[in-house]
Amino acid sequence: MKVKNINVSSINTQRNIKEAFAKLMAEKQELSSITVTELAQRAGITRSSFYTHYDNIYDVAKEIQDDTLNLVNFNEDDIDNPENIKKYIDKVISYLKNNEEIYHLIASSKEPLMFIEKLNKIIYEKINRIDIIKGSDKELKISFFTDGCVSLFLKYFRGKSNKSLDEIGKYINDVIEDYLLK
Repeated sequence: MKVKNINVSSINTQRNIKEAFAKLMAEKQELSSITVTELAQRAGITRSSFYTHYDNIYDVAKEIQDDTLNLVNFNEDDIDNPENIKKYIDKVISYLKNNEEIYHLIASSKEPLMFIEKLNKIIYEKINRIDIIKGSDKELKISFFTDGCVSLFLKYFRGKSNKSLDEIGKYINDVIEDYLLK
């Protein structure tokens, strides 16, 4: 993000750009098919306003990705027991719900695989640091768990799940108790 003095107008412009970007991703399916001109038009801004905030289309995609990855990458010292793992999952679910429209649109494109891999890696690393998951199969358990969580999110945002994010979050927290910690 290029803007140094963040104000309400800048925040609104960036939000409009991200929403327009997500809609174009859903329509065009590929990042390389989106132009700055059509993104600016869709966002209701000028090209120069776009360039005030971003250098190119890829910067918009990166910022959306980074916003989410920063959320799931908070201080790992906060995740040191089963209840805090559940709070962590609840925080992730809450963030996804607050940005649900954008993630629905982006997940419907062909581009989310790199993002999904990074998200999975961060969640895996956070949970792997916890000493309460024991056994020689710890690595397999955590991989199975994180792959499943991320797959549930992707299916939800692609409209291939009949469960809500709250239901998915509850299920994940139940799995923490019934599978991950045993």
